[in-house]
Amino acid sequence: MDNTRYIALSKQTAIWRELNTVANNLANINTSGFKAEQPLFAEYLQKIPSQNSISCTD
Repeated sequence: MDNTRYIALSKQTAIWRELNTVANNLANINTSGFKAEQPLFAEYLQKIPSQNSISCTD
């Protein structure tokens, strides 16, 4: 597959997740104790430990 197709598929997947989140929030708006979800890009990022001790020498 093209990179373009992967990018489009990735965007479509993100939009689908956002749509599901909004639908869930609307369906449960009157439920007591319900906390609305917020889709965040940070959920998909993984923290990498700092590597200050690594130097780039040849």
